[in-house]
Amino acid sequence: MWGFGFAVDVQSDLILQNLRRRNPQQGYQIPNGGLYKLVSCPNYLGETIEWTGYAITTNSLAGFAFAFYTFANLAARARHHHKWYKERFADYPANRKAYVPYLW
Repeated sequence: MWGFGFAVDVQSDLILQNLRRRNPQQGYQIPNGGLYKLVSCPNYLGETIEWTGYAITTNSLAGFAFAFYTFANLAARARHHHKWYKERFADYPANRKAYVPYLW
């Protein structure tokens, strides 16, 4: 589980980095590819999956507390980012969710 979350996080960050490198003068753009097809912030989703996997592996109160904190913190940020994208880009994909594919 941790490895899957890590892969999602890294792939999402690379998509953002490459977007900026290809068109540095264009400013903000709509990211596409990977889990960006489904959610606005797949890097946040990946990080949450990572820490959830860590919590399950360690089976510790500290691990579960950190996973919960990560979810609470990044869910709010994802909601804000999603709202920003929708306000800034008229052509933002209507079916894309903020944080959890197909749900939210």
